Amino acid sequence: MAIADRLMNARCRLMTRDPWYGHCAMSMVWIPSEMSWLPECSRTMGVRIVNGGDIQCMYYPTFVDSQSIEELIGVVQHEIEHVVRVHCVRIGQRDPFLWNVACDMAVNGHRANPRIGYHDTVKRLIVLPMGGDIMWIPPDWPADETSEYYYNRLEKMRDKVGGITGTKLKSNGGSSSGGIQWKAIDDHTIWNQTDVSEDEARQVIRDMVNVATDKCQGHAPGHLTEAIARLNIPVVRWRELLRHYLGKHVGNQRKTYSRRNRRRD
Repeated sequence: MAIADRLMNARCRLMTRDPWYGHCAMSMVWIPSEMSWLPECSRTMGVRIVNGGDIQCMYYPTFVDSQSIEELIGVVQHEIEHVVRVHCVRIGQRDPFLWNVACDMAVNGHRANPRIGYHDTVKRLIVLPMGGDIMWIPPDWPADETSEYYYNRLEKMRDKVGGITGTKLKSNGGSSSGGIQWKAIDDHTIWNQTDVSEDEARQVIRDMVNVATDKCQGHAPGHLTEAIARLNIPVVRWRELLRHYLGKHVGNQRKTYSRRNRRRD
């Protein structure tokens, strides 16, 4: 089976077993790439939002060929979860390694209750990407928290494990830093190729989510309820508004005869 056909097969299986993920996957553009900027062991998949609104997933053909169809289903779900949670544009000034680990925690969930994976009803098991050897939320940490929450907890561990911000690629395609070991399903450096603002990204993702939810009659994954709700919360850029206000009313000394707005007093 051709590489592209294997990936299409996985997306079609999602349409029948998890339609919400399936419709999201069909809304995305899937592009084969050699990912030459990465070492061979780290070439997998990655998402970005470019050209004003295309949600693209770049994939390394050899990686796709190495995964079973069932494993690929979990990988596709993983990418969609990153998109819906707007991870590609939320890093800000955070440490990239810790942010990557925190995002994977939020997406994958607890090992005992994974959020991604193919549910084999015959064998009564869940087939996970990379054989389940991926980043999970620690058992004693809460499950339904944001990536920022996990990032803050990881940051507090910095002094305990030492050198936690220095990443080092391992032969298995993951990363290690101090006391944290991380085997990545996908490549998060592709997030940096996103060329839209956070507000624009939220609009694009909101449109994709609304289409998928409408086609599935509202049956979106329960653990994504809060993430989807946050897509509809307007983000107020206070610094930009304050800069605009000061530049208009303080920096501009030209007098005017127009009456001042009493709300500005």
